Amino acid sequence: MDINSEKLVVLLEEIETYRRRKIKDDLQDNLIYIDPFSNKRKVKIPNNNIIIGRRGSGKTTLMLSVSKEKDDSSIIKYDCQHVRDYPANNIIIKLIFEIISVTVNGINEYKCQLEEKIARLGKSILKRKNSNYTKLQTEKSELEQLLEYLQTLNNILGNIYEFPEEITYTKSTTQVNTYTNSEESSFQKSVSTTLGGGLAFDVTFKKVGIKLDAMKQVLRDRIVSENNRTEEETSSEVIYEEIVRKTKTTMLDELVESLALLLSTYKKMVNKEVALYLDDFYQIRLEKHVRLIHFLHNVYKQSSNGAFCFKLCTLPNRIKLNNENDAILSVKDDFSIVKLDRDLIDLQGLKTFLLRILCSLRKDLDIQVSDIESIFVNEESILHLVIASGGTPRDFLLMFRDAVDNVLVDGTNKIGKVQIYSVVRAMREEKDEDIEYDVDITPEMVENALSLIEERIIKEKNTNVFLFPNSKKEEYEGLLRNLVNARYLHLIKENVSSENQKKEQFSAYLIDMSFYISGKQLKREFNFRKFWEKDKGSRYKQVDSAPIFYFE
Repeated sequence: MDINSEKLVVLLEEIETYRRRKIKDDLQDNLIYIDPFSNKRKVKIPNNNIIIGRRGSGKTTLMLSVSKEKDDSSIIKYDCQHVRDYPANNIIIKLIFEIISVTVNGINEYKCQLEEKIARLGKSILKRKNSNYTKLQTEKSELEQLLEYLQTLNNILGNIYEFPEEITYTKSTTQVNTYTNSEESSFQKSVSTTLGGGLAFDVTFKKVGIKLDAMKQVLRDRIVSENNRTEEETSSEVIYEEIVRKTKTTMLDELVESLALLLSTYKKMVNKEVALYLDDFYQIRLEKHVRLIHFLHNVYKQSSNGAFCFKLCTLPNRIKLNNENDAILSVKDDFSIVKLDRDLIDLQGLKTFLLRILCSLRKDLDIQVSDIESIFVNEESILHLVIASGGTPRDFLLMFRDAVDNVLVDGTNKIGKVQIYSVVRAMREEKDEDIEYDVDITPEMVENALSLIEERIIKEKNTNVFLFPNSKKEEYEGLLRNLVNARYLHLIKENVSSENQKKEQFSAYLIDMSFYISGKQLKREFNFRKFWEKDKGSRYKQVDSAPIFYFE
């Protein structure tokens, strides 16, 4: 392929679209998700998933690809960034609003199909007596009742959303209660009237009705209590009064069973499961994770036949499942994990994977991997681009685009190391801007750690790879996590040995190329370790001989 090819120009334009992809977007028909580890199959199963990957690893693209293909689900694609500062319980309510909305849409679509069948049968008086006609009419009535319950739940949650985290009110038990007009009006605006309509409810609907009626009574008592502070009742004989304290957490937890039963009924009637995809979950502060995850997991546990599941997209190790000393949920037992980041040790496999992603951006252009390889000076130049990107797909695509631009500016016709090194600094600036810090990790701690790595490894050892003792990883887990998530460090391989220190296991890390690039070239006489190469004994000698380092 020629560097000035029109196909290449179109492909480069598509990279910007990929970069700005949002969970609310719809995938182009010609885009193919490269899936060597069958991640789509794992996510399609109605289990709860934690999808882990650094920024730009393809979490959003995976979710979009699955949602496009899974037409038997009511899928909710939710971006967590815009609710990151909301209280946890208000985030929960907003998520339930989305769940109710998608189920209502699903019911209305299914009801339209029923009405068409009923209309066709209803043209004949004889067919009206048909048992199928009666069955369809009953099913339609049940759908309408389900809609009414969902609307009632929606109204109740709308009231709870406006509450403070804890409410206190006086509950009065009376023989006769006559509210003022203003009280009755206020309540009618807040909550729908008691459900009924003469339908023969099944056990499920009766359970839901009892739960929702109980919550409506809480709202009624609070409204009456608030109004009684400024307005006297026209007629009431009070038996006793009690002070009631309710928290949002308690009220929402009391609605879990109702929500789960409604979702189970929805799955049974419409034959669609509800799947909640939470993109960029790491944007929500860690201290809120436990409340959100436990609530959603409780809904999942109480829903039957795979009626509900949720998928969390987050950065590596940036999720909190339990409070301290409280191991209720576990990653192993309660979630199916999908890891998108790949170790750098299989550099050749990673190179092929990234090139296939690049070619898939516009499948209609029919660009092959060999076409892309032909615009590089040699194989080593391609590997250097993969290393410079740390194996992250989005970084690889952006750096490829900028490297092509540099070739055109330089007036050459191939991508070489010079063009690759020149884009490394720009990518470093983007990493500095995108970094997300854990609660217990400050910017100063990250800066000090980077300075220490630069001093001890880059300058003193004059190399780009180091071994971190696994025995020290737990102590510095938060710091290492931030450095990897920010793409300052890249994991080469876990559980490796060292020829310098026997009987201990290490994790091998690659320092980002931005630390040892000077202008458009590597530092002079720098020991750039080819960590992916094996010796005759199939050992990674460039890794095993790397210096040992940990934060003192």
